[in-house]
Amino acid sequence: MKAFLQNSLLVLFLVLISPKAVFAQEKINTFDVNITAHEDGSMTVKESIEYDFGQENRHGIFRTIPLVSKVGDLYRVIEVDFQTVKRDGDQENYQVVERSKETEVKIGDPDKTITGPHNYIIIYKVKNGIGSNYADHDEIYWNITGNNWQIPIEKVSYQIQTDFGIAPLESVCYTGPVSSKLKDCAVKENLITSTTAIDAYQGMTAVTKFPVNTFPKSVLQKSEPVFDPDFLMLLKIYIPVVLGLNLLVAPYLVFWYLRKRSKQRSKPRSRTPAQRSNTTRKINRQSVISLKSTHHSNSGRSNSSNTSSMAKHTRNLRQNWRKPL
Repeated sequence: MKAFLQNSLLVLFLVLISPKAVFAQEKINTFDVNITAHEDGSMTVKESIEYDFGQENRHGIFRTIPLVSKVGDLYRVIEVDFQTVKRDGDQENYQVVERSKETEVKIGDPDKTITGPHNYIIIYKVKNGIGSNYADHDEIYWNITGNNWQIPIEKVSYQIQTDFGIAPLESVCYTGPVSSKLKDCAVKENLITSTTAIDAYQGMTAVTKFPVNTFPKSVLQKSEPVFDPDFLMLLKIYIPVVLGLNLLVAPYLVFWYLRKRSKQRSKPRSRTPAQRSNTTRKINRQSVISLKSTHHSNSGRSNSSNTSSMAKHTRNLRQNWRKPL
């Protein structure tokens, strides 16, 4: 029991002082890249990645490619179009995720897991990737492996050529983290190889020169990309939908409003209770005035008749009083 505890503590101690031992099973055995530059300034890139998952159950790999590089005070932004993705010689499922400064391809089946070594072939076309804006030369500056791998890369090789007969003048390579000037690599004509393993989150970069005006001028811009392509795609979808709704719904609403207004004009206007009450009061006032006029006129005729009768009666009395007895 004592020996078991001692061995367990020893294993735990080794793991703590050497965390790489935990992940030693998962690694990239070889990372081979071949670039063919075309006369129109585009490039075809073929990557062959021997990825060993060890005993880990994984769905596949992620390959991240930087899109932005700095050229003096300007920026070059490349376009990447994935054409073929294979695993062990067969077509493999993949999904491309584009961001403002990088593009990522997720390779694998989310419903299946794999272990052990597998070979991945990735072929894609690059536009605006050649530095043809210099006065005395053209160049291809390429981050061969990227710097996003979470595991070490045992061996890297890089080969570059054109398909129209122009050979490169010279090449130089760098290894390590971003902006590193380490040169743990070897150059032999148009073939570049690493001389030591590439650690996690490090990579290898190469710069290859060609005669000036070998390629068309590339496009440079003053600032880095700001908007995420997902947001731009959302705008591309949102704007046509809004415009379409305005073109369809707005005329219908105008037509509905004009039709409703026309119907309201054709119908007799109904009076409110207050309006009906005012009309009733006016009629009552007119009736009262009419009745008063009739009463006054009748009263006048009655008074004149009574006055006439009284005068006649007075005359008769006077005449009778004057008669002799």
